[in-house]
Amino acid sequence: MNKFLSKSEIKEIVIDTLKHFQEKTNNKIQFPVPIKAIAKSYSNIRVIPFSKQMEMQNLTYMEMTKQCKTEDAYTDYKNNMYIIYYNDVLSSKVSSKRYRWNIAHELGHIQLCHHIKFEQTKLFRNELSAGEYKTLEREADWFASYILAPYLPLYFIGANSKEDIERICKISSDASGHRFDDYIKWKNNPSNTDPKNSYYEYALWQMFFGVVRCDNCKSIYFGEENYVFCKVCGKKTLFFSWRENKMIYSKIEQDTDNKPIRCPKCQNEQLPSEGEFCQICGICIYNDCLGDQNGYGNPCEHGMHLSGEARYCPYCGSETTYLQSRLLKPYNEELNAADEDDDYPF
Repeated sequence: MNKFLSKSEIKEIVIDTLKHFQEKTNNKIQFPVPIKAIAKSYSNIRVIPFSKQMEMQNLTYMEMTKQCKTEDAYTDYKNNMYIIYYNDVLSSKVSSKRYRWNIAHELGHIQLCHHIKFEQTKLFRNELSAGEYKTLEREADWFASYILAPYLPLYFIGANSKEDIERICKISSDASGHRFDDYIKWKNNPSNTDPKNSYYEYALWQMFFGVVRCDNCKSIYFGEENYVFCKVCGKKTLFFSWRENKMIYSKIEQDTDNKPIRCPKCQNEQLPSEGEFCQICGICIYNDCLGDQNGYGNPCEHGMHLSGEARYCPYCGSETTYLQSRLLKPYNEELNAADEDDDYPF
């Protein structure tokens, strides 16, 4: 007996699908979600518009829809290969962006393994029981809605209406209307808007934004969601953000192991391959946490060899060697100087 999927299980499959595409392209996921490119990123999935298939087989539109048994889209499955056919002929399907939902729906059938579970090369209504067909269609629609119009990214970029969802997600007016009604219910629960409260939302935040922002000094960190303290100002004022505009603070240039390219004090470029001190001026070349100075004086176990802009340890909030030795200026000196630069006398 085939097991039908819960919404949580479908959300996990959506995340796996987006991660697969992100790994292939090495890019953030952005609106509108590139659903056709996501489907085509799988080596065993092809996406073919009606117009191309009609040209290849010399079919009329009526013959094509009769063959497909639909005016939307369908998937042909054979020998672990999938071909998604979608309607790009009717202007109403194209202008309303209905075709994007149709592709996402068919990709949902594939990713949810409907063809394999039910041993069907095509998921037509007359080849399944009424209950099975209705459930599979509902699951594929859930997949389409979760991948095309995810709530958390919409919330972070300030979507406030059905029209916003239609414009941002490039889905039809009907689809955006249904999605907006549920979006309002979701948004009314404040816990939903914290990415850390759900695996699905957290993964979406990472793939769409991956940004932590300091509300005090305006620093931005990408993919550093485990930090507790801002490493520039030392304040516990980090929050999830979609904004990428940031204040650029001075830093000591380092390699990928956080070893400086040259001595941060005397600029000696011939640093020892081993050891932590410059052989010219004697300074410790690494930027290390100086320990939990505001607590019990215990050294911080995570704060060795921090990044070149870190004035404070992002794990315990203590000062770093670069700040204490004035190799880096305190953040407020640079922030104040930047604010002065923004003031234009007229």
